[in-house]
Amino acid sequence: MVQATVTIQRKFLLKENNMESELDWLEYNAWQGVDAIPKPAHEALVRYFVHGMEPGGFLTAILVGDLFTAAFKADYLNSPSMANIAKWIVHHAPHNSYGTADIVKKWCNDPTIRADFEKKVLWHHLNSDGKPKYPDF
Repeated sequence: MVQATVTIQRKFLLKENNMESELDWLEYNAWQGVDAIPKPAHEALVRYFVHGMEPGGFLTAILVGDLFTAAFKADYLNSPSMANIAKWIVHHAPHNSYGTADIVKKWCNDPTIRADFEKKVLWHHLNSDGKPKYPDF
């Protein structure tokens, strides 16, 4: 239910701000708030979202929505940042990459569900001359 609400909000914001795609959303707002996430956690999230590499126990617990395990596994860097990490994931991560253990496992093990996201990230990096260009996927 939460993911559906966030997806609807994201689509509304895309339309409201004349954005054509999720990549425009990344251009506009994706790293807002990322400075509140410790660098090792940020790097682990990038490896997870882009390459499907399962992060450690703390981030996996956040991705599957297990607050108690996340709090138990948080180290001194991540503990004060739990809420910021969770907010960033909800507002900026691909909607089919978090929420349950099955979803996280599938994101890691099935490259076909990451393929479109990986193409968009690669396309963005190869063509980032100030204004993003989009291929027809």
